[in-house]
Amino acid sequence: MVPQNSGQALKHTRPRLLEQVRTHLKVNHYSKKTEEAYIGWIKRYILFHN
Repeated sequence: MVPQNSGQALKHTRPRLLEQVRTHLKVNHYSKKTEEAYIGWIKRYILFHN
């Protein structure tokens, strides 16, 4: 007997952090420049602390 989900990962995952931030900024009508700045800060923070 073979399980129904054999070989397939479930695709019910949360969006990645930067996608969540972008969505939040867009929904709350932040400017494109502000979005780019925040994403840049987050990327640099992550790279520095890894």
